[in-house]
Amino acid sequence: MSAESTLLLQTFWSWVCGLLAVGLLGVLLPIVLGLLVGVLPLAIVRRDWRPLAAVATGVPLAVVGGVWALFGVHVGAPRQDFWVGLSVQLGLLVAGGSTVAFLRLSIRRIKEYRVAMRAVLHADTEELVEVDGDFPAPGPRKRLTGIEAEYYIAEWMRHLGATDAIVTPARADGGIDVRSRFYAAQVKHRPMDFVEVETVRALIGAALLENRTPLFFASGHYSRHVYDAAARGGVALFIFKPLEGRLVAANATASRLRQDGLRAPVAMTR
Repeated sequence: MSAESTLLLQTFWSWVCGLLAVGLLGVLLPIVLGLLVGVLPLAIVRRDWRPLAAVATGVPLAVVGGVWALFGVHVGAPRQDFWVGLSVQLGLLVAGGSTVAFLRLSIRRIKEYRVAMRAVLHADTEELVEVDGDFPAPGPRKRLTGIEAEYYIAEWMRHLGATDAIVTPARADGGIDVRSRFYAAQVKHRPMDFVEVETVRALIGAALLENRTPLFFASGHYSRHVYDAAARGGVALFIFKPLEGRLVAANATASRLRQDGLRAPVAMTR
């Protein structure tokens, strides 16, 4: 390879590294930091730090990747201080916009959570207490972690009538991810997997101990034996499709609840 070709190649990779550094330090890192700031109030209200910890892992990845890219800037491209300055200026704009956007989302989630908690405070009374607040069906979600899927299903349960549905703290879930006064739900967000019958049987046992009706929400599929176990144990099987914002009944019990809503089971209200 000639000296001219080598210089051209070095120039090309210097520009690639510079732009990559700006993308990581000036775009990705500010978005992650904005998400951390935006999610913090919601984590405090929920007392659930798992989403915060998951987001925080993106900070060192963006920093290490951005610094590594800066060291790849050599000849034929602006110096490293140029890319650093550009990253800082762009990062301030991105961080401001992302923080505002995520804070607005958190405030909306906090309002919904507080309305649900008001219903929880009355969960031990003999009759359900009506609470103020509208619970629309959750819209489509492009990305859901396993943790956020639990909150997504809690929104669906509140929309269907279980207005006191809340996510169970991880250290005390007892195999139940979302609880309301009358229902116990487990959530599996693994779109490519099949839910096995042992998992459903464990939910039946956990719900029976708490005298709640078992609900199972999966983003994947149910194995053949699950349907028999669910019919015997009175489990409502749902399939949720976050990309489409849809909740589909997978058996007759779920179909009835999807149509009638998550009202108090007759046996529990007598």
